[in-house]
Amino acid sequence: MFKKIILMVIAIVVIRGIGYCIFQYLNPEPISEETMTIKVYFNNITLNPNLEDCSKVYSLNRIIPKTVEVAKAALKELFKGPTEEEKSQGYISWFSKETQDILKSVKVKSGTAYVDLKDLRQMIPNASTSCGSAEFFAEVETTLQQFPTVVKVIFAIEGKPATFYEWMQIGCYEENDFCDETPFKTSLVFEEKDTV
Repeated sequence: MFKKIILMVIAIVVIRGIGYCIFQYLNPEPISEETMTIKVYFNNITLNPNLEDCSKVYSLNRIIPKTVEVAKAALKELFKGPTEEEKSQGYISWFSKETQDILKSVKVKSGTAYVDLKDLRQMIPNASTSCGSAEFFAEVETTLQQFPTVVKVIFAIEGKPATFYEWMQIGCYEENDFCDETPFKTSLVFEEKDTV
C-alpha cells in the first residue's frame, strides 16, 4: 500500500512537471531585448531652407537591438530613409524604402569604413549631381563618424570603388585610396565597438 502511495505521488509530480513544461512552451514569457540608441543624419528643408547648404545634415535617434556591429546597424537605419512623421517635419533624403536593402557590407579597419553598396545608380540617379552628392556623402559619412572608430569612409558599388566614384563624377585619387578594391575583397576584422 505504501509503495502505491509513493508511486501515485511520483506520478502526480511527473504529470504536473510535464504540464508546467507544456504550459511554459505554449505561453513563453516575452524576451526583453536590450536596445541601444544610434543616430542617423538627414537634410531638412525646414531647418535648411532652399537647401542653401546641401551638406548640412541633422541627427535623428533610432532605437535598435543592441549590437557590436554598430556601423552596419546605423547604415541599415539610414538607408530606410526618414519616416513619414520625420518627412512632415522637413527631413529629406535620397534614402527611402526603395534603398533600404542597398548595403552589401561595411568593414571598419584602421579608422576607415569600407562601405560596399548594391548598384543604386538607377534608384537615385540624381545623387551624383553636385548638390546631390554633397547630401549623399554628408548623410552617410556623418552617420558613420558618430562612432569613434570611423574617421574616413570609402565607398564601392558591387565591390568596385571606381564604379562608385565615377558615378559620383569624382574619380580615383589619394583620398579614396585610388579606388583600391582590395579592402572590399578581403575579410577585414571589424574593429567597431559598441560605443556611440
